[in-house]
Amino acid sequence: MDARSHAVGIGLLPQGPVTRQLREGALVPVLEDVVGLETPLNLVFVDREFMPPRMRLFIDRAIEYLGGMAPGG
Repeated sequence: MDARSHAVGIGLLPQGPVTRQLREGALVPVLEDVVGLETPLNLVFVDREFMPPRMRLFIDRAIEYLGGMAPGG
């Protein structure tokens, strides 16, 4: 367990991984007016045609983990 789980700390986390805890009330949002919900993240790669399958898997998992935000969305 970490400090956030024991109500003695705060953390800056992507919403996706903590959706359940937020919904259940185990975690509550704080400082929403200070810290925006959207923080840009760019995954840059040179050539889609020759992208290794493990890179495509990483990108798909990162999008899933970070809340399902599609590029440009």
